Parts: sequence; C-alpha cells; structure tokens
Amino acid sequence: MVVGLPFGRLAAETLREAVSQTSARVVQVTPWRRLLLKDCDTLPGVDGLIHHNSDPRLAMDACPGAPYCEQASVATHPLAEKLSGWVEGTVHISGCAKGCANQRPAALCLTGRDGRFDVIINGRADSTPQATGLSESEVIRYLESLGAL
Repeated sequence: MVVGLPFGRLAAETLREAVSQTSARVVQVTPWRRLLLKDCDTLPGVDGLIHHNSDPRLAMDACPGAPYCEQASVATHPLAEKLSGWVEGTVHISGCAKGCANQRPAALCLTGRDGRFDVIINGRADSTPQATGLSESEVIRYLESLGAL
C-alpha cells in the first residue's frame, strides 16, 4: 500500500499512529512524497495522510517554511492547504526566494519576503513578482481578482 504525505511532511506521531493501524513490517519513504507500506493490505485511517492520487496537494510544491527553515519568512503549509484544489496548474509556495521545493517555473508561485507573500505568475520563486507584500488573505483576494480561484 502507498499513502501520500501532504507537501512531503509528516509528524512523527502521525506516522506512529498510521503504522500501528496496519500490518506493515517495512515502511519506506519514496522520493515522490509518499510512504510505501510493505506487506500491508489496508490503508491506515489517519488524518494527515493522502489516500488518493487525485488529491490536489500532490500537485503542489511547498517548502517547509517558517519556523522549520531559517531562510523562510512565512509559514507555507497553511496557505498551501487553503489553496489546495482551488488553483489550476502547478503551484509552488516558497518561504523565501531560494525556491528549494521547486526550481522550475510554476503557473502560480508565492514567495515569502519579510513575513508576507509576493505573487509570481508563470515563474520561479526568484522571478519578478506581479504583486508584492501580501498577507494570506490578500493573496486569496488577489487571486480571486485574477479569476484564478
């Protein structure tokens, strides 16, 4: 069995709970933000895991963000969760202009700078933004004004 990890992260207690609900003898982390549960015939019923390949979070890239990365000036996962399933195309949410989670251009890239977000359309985290210095709610309103939500 295979389960996905939202944005490639999983709390240790969630992993412990998930594995305890299965017969898995071996758990492998894949490079594709998923866990392979070997010798397992049932999926764990734990919040925080992705059970379907159609889950929109699998198409999004979000770095760990603040406070997990010293370079990040914003938390990335809360906004990623809010935008999950609402934005068409590739989405990259980066805590800083380094863009560690995705070096390729994305249809929508949100980059953290000084505790706020810059919005980049069809670019990378270090590209020139179309809008700068937005809060999470302002990002959502801006995307709505573009018809992106």
